[in-house]
Formats: sequence, structure tokens, C-alpha cells
Amino acid sequence: MPNVCSTLDLGGLSVDGQDLSVDITNNSAVTIKLTGLHLDWPPPNGWLDRIELDGETIWGSGSGSPPTNITGGWVPQESRRKIDPGTTETLVFMFNPPADADALPGPYNLGLWFDPGLCNLNADL
Repeated sequence: MPNVCSTLDLGGLSVDGQDLSVDITNNSAVTIKLTGLHLDWPPPNGWLDRIELDGETIWGSGSGSPPTNITGGWVPQESRRKIDPGTTETLVFMFNPPADADALPGPYNLGLWFDPGLCNLNADL
């Protein structure tokens, strides 16, 4: 099994309205699959409503308070969590803050787990 951890990059962090997004670049020669994540966010953001990857919902179970660890509850289409070699896809966390307030600019702590290679990418945002 190839170790692709060193070829993955996180970047392009932004907060827009009620959403936090981060770009994931797969510089490896193999397709990777998101298998789990950890996210800690500012409590005033409210609850985490859903997560999208490249415009497709991959998780929508809702989480009431930070932090959260997600290793299951994914949408049934496993292909939505895959990132092909040589591509960049955007992971978007959609919050539902009280009174339709915007998400805060930080702080955030994000950990992502991928297969193959059991990569663990961490970022304090």
C-alpha cells in the first residue's frame, strides 16, 4: 500500500457566511478516500449541519457542539469521499449559527484521515 501522506496538501482556508472551507490537494499517483475527521470550532458558530466535498454532500448527520469526530454516518455513495490523483477538491463545513449569524474566522482545529496510507493531516486554522 503506498504512503501518500507526504504528497497531500491543505490550503485555501476561508470562511464565507456560515461556511468554513479548505482545499485538499492530492499530489499522489493514487486515488485517496476520506475515512474520518476531527473538527473543533468556535461555539458561537452553532451546530455543524453538514459537510460537502467538491459540491457533493458527504455527511449530514448534524453535530450539536464542538468538537466532533466523524468516522461514520457518511452518505452511501462512497465515491463522493474520493479525491483523484493530481486534483484539488474543496471540503466545506456548513454551520447553522443562531439567528443566521456568520461563522467566526477562528480558531478551528481540523484533522483528516485518508486511505490508503492512513494519512492524518492536522491544521490549526
